[in-house]
Amino acid sequence: MLDRIVKTCGIPVKEWGGQCYIIAMTLLACEEGSGELATGFYYTDDDIISDHGWVEYPDGTIADPTRWTLDNTKPNIYRGVAVSNYDKDGVRWEKDLAEINKPLVKAALSAAKFRAACLAAFTLGDLKNA
Repeated sequence: MLDRIVKTCGIPVKEWGGQCYIIAMTLLACEEGSGELATGFYYTDDDIISDHGWVEYPDGTIADPTRWTLDNTKPNIYRGVAVSNYDKDGVRWEKDLAEINKPLVKAALSAAKFRAACLAAFTLGDLKNA
């Protein structure tokens, strides 16, 4: 599946770091399944927080084709449950940081959702036709 994603989106695997939204959207297009783009944050085991996008399925499982770039492992597509590292819609992040700077938290969440929505709107049709 990694090769198929590369062929569809044109981004080499070694350049997938920071490209989670477009890679997740490409995975959706390649699978032609019932999943949807999930957005939020990912907490590494070292507590580094990154805005992040992955695929979520109706049964509650996820697929994350770029998680390996955050965990410094070999390229793979994580499939399984959304472990505590995943913070869909930034709920944990907002709770942790809301008392520090509420306007900053709201702006960051809005920016991540806006970025994901733009990519979804402008790329999904092109990817399905690739």
